[in-house]
Amino acid sequence: MNDSQYVNLLYMNMIINSLQISSRALNNTIIAVAITLIEKKGVSAKAIKIDKDLFHTDTIFNVGAIGIFAILAVLYTIWW
Repeated sequence: MNDSQYVNLLYMNMIINSLQISSRALNNTIIAVAITLIEKKGVSAKAIKIDKDLFHTDTIFNVGAIGIFAILAVLYTIWW
């Protein structure tokens, strides 16, 4: 077996493994949704109620976050 065949074999193994993992994740998701739909327990008393106010941030935080992203973009541009 030469080097190119070995490399191709490794890539094929990686592809097969990723397909197996993806199919397992999809199967688990389908099973979880099916169980949830079959049980129909409704909303739990312990559930966290999510509102738009929960995700509200101040203007100072938003400006600071944009500034940090801008600095990181400049640094990556310079040193990449």
